[in-house]
Amino acid sequence: MNSNSKEMLKNILSRRGIGALLILFSLVVYTAQKNYEETLLEGGTGYSLTEALILLIFYYFFRSVQSDNIRSKIYALLPLILYYFLYEINFMQFGSVLTLNDFLLLPELIHVLLWYEIILLLVVLSIPFLLIGSNLRLQWGLKHTIYPVIIITCIGLSITASGAVGKQIRDNFPMQDFSHEHIVALYGPVSSAIIFEFERQYSLEKMLRYSSEEGLGSKRLLSNDSRGRNLTDVKRNLHLIVLESFIDVRKFSNLMLEEVINKKLNDSFFNHAAISIAPGFGNGTARSEFEMLCGLPSLQLFGSLEFSAFSGETTVDCLPSVLSGYGYKTIASHPFKPNYYNRIKAYKTLGFSDIKFGDLYSKVFGEITIDDAPGGWLYDGSLFEQNLKMLKPLLKKDQPIFNYVLTAYGHYPFKRDIEKRPIITMQDGVDDETNRLLNQIYYRVDEIHQYVSQLKELDPDGVVVLVGDHLPPLTNGYLKYEKLGYVSGKSEQSALNNNKRHGTVNKYHESLIVVLDKDSSVPLPDIHHFDIFQLILNRLSNSAYCKQNDCRYLKQNDDIDYGNDYFQLMKKAIS
Repeated sequence: MNSNSKEMLKNILSRRGIGALLILFSLVVYTAQKNYEETLLEGGTGYSLTEALILLIFYYFFRSVQSDNIRSKIYALLPLILYYFLYEINFMQFGSVLTLNDFLLLPELIHVLLWYEIILLLVVLSIPFLLIGSNLRLQWGLKHTIYPVIIITCIGLSITASGAVGKQIRDNFPMQDFSHEHIVALYGPVSSAIIFEFERQYSLEKMLRYSSEEGLGSKRLLSNDSRGRNLTDVKRNLHLIVLESFIDVRKFSNLMLEEVINKKLNDSFFNHAAISIAPGFGNGTARSEFEMLCGLPSLQLFGSLEFSAFSGETTVDCLPSVLSGYGYKTIASHPFKPNYYNRIKAYKTLGFSDIKFGDLYSKVFGEITIDDAPGGWLYDGSLFEQNLKMLKPLLKKDQPIFNYVLTAYGHYPFKRDIEKRPIITMQDGVDDETNRLLNQIYYRVDEIHQYVSQLKELDPDGVVVLVGDHLPPLTNGYLKYEKLGYVSGKSEQSALNNNKRHGTVNKYHESLIVVLDKDSSVPLPDIHHFDIFQLILNRLSNSAYCKQNDCRYLKQNDDIDYGNDYFQLMKKAIS
């Protein structure tokens, strides 16, 4: 760089407000480069102003503690650049967004790094602050103290009134609980990290408040349940397959389905399926997962999604950890993004020892090849084929397996590869969305049947559970279902009609469940997703579990207060 260029750069940097302009310009470029609108199912950048304001406050804070020179402008930008750099590295490597609480895991990270990686990490983290320290000069006056005052006030609020601030955030700011990535898209990496921390503190305070409420333990509680910890002879393999947005389309009474579809379903495992009530309609997969794996209803007392609060630092008494106690290898497979529903930390908290996501979304956990994914959702056939290939060598070993598979295909808008899977049905007078769903279900039933048949050949003594997470979302929701004549699958004798036991249940929460044990389908009562925990443990223990514990899914009138157990589990999951 010649002297003229250096002088020009010096003149530019010496201009007042140049640092602020650089921040705003960089934020615009960063947001445009991320292209949130195309890469996310939802999202937007309507609250980017919040991110810009917070970045400017931090920028002027770092400037206020330095000498008033050109270097102070450059050095004040470095911590902000560093945070964005760390966010991107973390997201590319692990597929999860960066939170302030993640920095507490730095000592654990250092333990697993090589010596030169530790040095590189420490150098990268320290350089911005060492440079600021080299230019440090504390100055007085409103101009130099206003930003430190703002920062110190915010820190004080986070310590003394984090719960109140968290409640205000929850009540007044639009949040997308199903994906932290969407919150980052809306607010930006730094703003979101602050929001996540206030939310975490709010959950902790709410937990303490609820757990100390008078009378909480006055009713008959589930905590008398052993949670499956004192069983014997639990060693058969378990395959729990959660099917994204699965539906028995024969329940659309206003449609005249072709015989080819009716026959496909009539000959399938789903012809004698029972009902399992999902906590949500058309969404809330993670709430369904929480209920199935932990055996408790998703009460949403700490936000609309329990998984979002899971820290990944402790293990709770849910199905994976319980089975781990019996020597099981617990494997979770989901061919999509690990940041959705905070799944990496959630699955660790649940007790899964082996976690697999799509290879396009995580270098560390990306063991599932995304090779046939219309609309971004891996086709069931590809996922099942990879799952069987993974299971074959494991099934030859003595260690029992908990094989948990959460499919992604079937997700809205129900796209498929037309060349590979041509049209089977085209209903007259029905919109394209419904026709796509009908054709997709035909191929899904076929793939599920082939997968389970091969699975039973490999593992004839294993228990296979097929369950839908929730009904598929259709445009106009309930109105579309009514137009299609959707009918309930429960009978007049169903326990789901008992409001005392199950509360108010509507047909739009009815998912399907099938349990296959050895050579036959197991007759089941209509249940809730949160009954699956007990149902599975009872099956694996040859009915010993329900002899030792009160199995609520077998009872018509069982008034249980779930609150105490919910709070105990969430308190441990958050800590």
